[in-house]
Amino acid sequence: MEEIRIDRFHPEDLNAVFRIEKSLFPIPWSKESFLEIAQNETFSMYVARIGKKIFGYMVYQTFSPEAELHNIAVDAKMQGKGVGSQLLLFLKKNLQNQGVHRLYLLVRRSNLNAISFYKKQGFQPMGLRKDYYENKEDAWVLQWDLPH
Repeated sequence: MEEIRIDRFHPEDLNAVFRIEKSLFPIPWSKESFLEIAQNETFSMYVARIGKKIFGYMVYQTFSPEAELHNIAVDAKMQGKGVGSQLLLFLKKNLQNQGVHRLYLLVRRSNLNAISFYKKQGFQPMGLRKDYYENKEDAWVLQWDLPH
C-alpha cells in the first residue's frame, strides 16, 4: 500500500469528504458546515490521502491548552488499515507543537468500534452526556492527556 499523506483540507476536497461523512454518520454534517468550519480560524481540517484519493479526514478545534476533536472519519473500505491512527498521530504532533495538553472528543454510546479504537489510542472516558445527539442518543466524553 502507498504511503498515507495528511494534507490540510481545501475546498476541492469537499465532495470526497462529504461522501465519507454521508456513508458513516446517521446525521451527517452538511457540505455548507464543512466549508464554514474551514474558514473559522479556531478550527483545523485535514484529509488523509493515499495517492490522490481521500480516504479519511478530521476536524478539530483548539482552545489552548485544550482541544476538541469534532469529527474523524475513515472510508469504510479502509478502516483497520492505519488511516485513523495516522490522522491521530498527526493530530498529536500538531497539538503538542501548539502547547495543547488535553484533547477531548464525544462519541456515540452505540459506536463500539470507535470507542474501542479511541481507547486503544489512549483516550479515557470521563463522563456521559445524556441525549446529546439529535436522535437522543447519549455521548461518551473521552479525554486524552498529551505529554508535555
